[in-house]
Amino acid sequence: VIDYIKPSNDEEVVFLDDKLENIVTAKEHGWTTVWLSEDKKESQSASSADYIFSGIKELFESVDV
Repeated sequence: VIDYIKPSNDEEVVFLDDKLENIVTAKEHGWTTVWLSEDKKESQSASSADYIFSGIKELFESVDV
């Protein structure tokens, strides 16, 4: 998916995934990253993730929609 997304320079991309390798790649593109990880120990060491949630439910509970 990352290879197919070609945002213009004035667009902000927020990338959400459960695979850390994809989060790292998205961060290299300068995108805001949201990592879904149930492994709290692993997620504490993920410097590429701007936001970390244990799942979709926690994400939606944290945002004002």
